[in-house]
Amino acid sequence: MKILPIQTNANPTRRGHRALVTAALGLTLATGMISSPALAQDGTGAATPTPPTACQIIPATATYGAANAVTPAATSDATPVATTSASPVTDLTGTPSATAGIDTSATPVASATQVTTVDPVTQDLQASATAIAGCLSDANYETLALLTGDLYRGQLLGIGSELGVEDFTSLAATLPQVPYQILTVDEATMTSETTATAVVTYELAHQVRKSTWEFSLQDIQGTQAWVLESETAMAADLPASTTTVQVTIQDNAYSLDNTTISGPSIVLTATNNDAVDHELLVIRLDGDATTQTLLQSPGPSLPEGITFIGQVTVPAGSTGTLLLSGVQPGGYAIVDLLPNASGLPHLADGMEVAFTVE
Repeated sequence: MKILPIQTNANPTRRGHRALVTAALGLTLATGMISSPALAQDGTGAATPTPPTACQIIPATATYGAANAVTPAATSDATPVATTSASPVTDLTGTPSATAGIDTSATPVASATQVTTVDPVTQDLQASATAIAGCLSDANYETLALLTGDLYRGQLLGIGSELGVEDFTSLAATLPQVPYQILTVDEATMTSETTATAVVTYELAHQVRKSTWEFSLQDIQGTQAWVLESETAMAADLPASTTTVQVTIQDNAYSLDNTTISGPSIVLTATNNDAVDHELLVIRLDGDATTQTLLQSPGPSLPEGITFIGQVTVPAGSTGTLLLSGVQPGGYAIVDLLPNASGLPHLADGMEVAFTVE
């Protein structure tokens, strides 16, 4: 799955795993639906994440001409929305649910004096982003390939270079299925007659990512639609109640400044002092599951009792941040499944650390 801050330095031998975490966010991308409760970006409480959109080609609702000159299509009106807040936020205290729903308590019913209209560019890019998230959640990679460009498909699988449709659909079939949810689509801007960008905050599993998505207007099977061409990672906004944990990576080992952590909002800030890339792959352990179970399971599905929570790759001599939401009390672990010099996961050399969320 993807969408973490895009993994441009990913090792091709780890395509399957990187794709899981990359196909993200961030799309990395902001893309998701269903899944766990989203983070309140300002700590003020719950609001409504973008509702799910089925994995499908979404026609552009406006006629796009000169740059920044956009007019609604004659057959489509902009969607009225209630102007109750500047941007939607998510619930810090909620319990993960099987499907994403609208929190009717967070948004008052719109009245005639409250209603405004979403501009066509924002409306179209939000619909496209949400459809992409739906494809990622449903593991519908054939439709996803139509809605994305070669560079984004490579980013999603952690390759960092362009990836054609045929190669993408073949590799993506090995990916574990993880839910995505779009939280916000902001700053939608036309950059030319047929290109646009937007700042997208999204959640995959329990990981929150924020990125700039670059789109282009394309003809898809006779339909004018926005295609996601690439993603550029940004620092996600931290809710006020977030617990920060410092992680030091040195001599192929993790060291945490605290192994008993208060949830449900957690940010792991890692410093990699080694000369090789490492990752923070956070998993929840239930029942009799142990980290060694990962070494005994070829994947792509995670073994019973192990739940994917979030992941970030931390390049050699660099730092990385992993923002997690809705993390419930229980036992967790951080492991590194990136290959060592022998091609085996660093986990096989003992690169793991346990922690508890209370």
